[in-house]
Amino acid sequence: MKPEEKTLLLQWMPRIEGDVTIHLTRSDHPASKEFEAFTQDLIDLGMKVDLQVEREEGAVPPVIRIHPRICYRIVPEGQELPPFLEAIAWIAGGSAPAIDPVAAARIGSIQLPALFRLFVANACPHCPKAVRQLIALCLNAEPVYLDIVDAFRFASAEDRIQSVPTLVLEGGFRWSGAIDLQEVIDTAVNRDPMGIGLQSLENLVSDGQADRIVGLMKAHRGIPPAFVDLLVHPQWQIRLGAMVTVETLAADMPELARMLADPIWSRFSNVEDRIKGDLLYVMGEIGADDYRDRILDFLSRETNPEVIEAAQEALEKIGG
Repeated sequence: MKPEEKTLLLQWMPRIEGDVTIHLTRSDHPASKEFEAFTQDLIDLGMKVDLQVEREEGAVPPVIRIHPRICYRIVPEGQELPPFLEAIAWIAGGSAPAIDPVAAARIGSIQLPALFRLFVANACPHCPKAVRQLIALCLNAEPVYLDIVDAFRFASAEDRIQSVPTLVLEGGFRWSGAIDLQEVIDTAVNRDPMGIGLQSLENLVSDGQADRIVGLMKAHRGIPPAFVDLLVHPQWQIRLGAMVTVETLAADMPELARMLADPIWSRFSNVEDRIKGDLLYVMGEIGADDYRDRILDFLSRETNPEVIEAAQEALEKIGG
């Protein structure tokens, strides 16, 4: 930290009531050391920080998580340090900042999880206002998740970031420059439920809210395309949550559950054996009788005992 940043932090310290839990995810990425140094500075300067450090393999960008729904993929220095400290004070105090009454009245209408990514730069004079707006929204609305991203270091070509601040909501919605919070909330309320993205679905499963995915499917009588990505997710716990969701859906609305057969089979040949077994389990659960012959053909050529067993169990459930 620069001397003026340390001075600012010391000035803020009396306003931060209570301990702060910060999760740092470090990796082999070159920026990881900077993220570690920043969190260590917070501790060295006297902030009561319970620092939880995790490690990810590879060169994935590091992350500072200050709240279950707020991640910093930027070291909050310069212009970004004040809103970071304000957020820490709100979170440590167990409170949420006040927001515009008109916007507040609409927040309760956000039913779907809304994952926002806010691309900023530490030197941007307009970014702190956007950060404050979105952190306030997040702390007042449980369905809202926020990633604050260093636009210069971690934006990809697919993000198409040409200026900061730029706010992106999954589904292709974006705002640049001055952000109208009322418009952002209205968009989160009115977007197509079937357009919910993988990260939001993953957040629901990770938070133990897979039943909300079932409710979404049943209410709108459809399957979000991104849901199949959960069933082929590399993490077992995420796949398990998705499979439990399918079990519930198959019991309550079997015709809707069978809509999963086509998209599942389109992924089948391109996944690892451990995931093939899970997909075969799902095919059995949904009673994918149209796929009996294809599963039999696959079974005649398969050599992995565990996958063979999963295929046989699926055929038993289907009835063949």
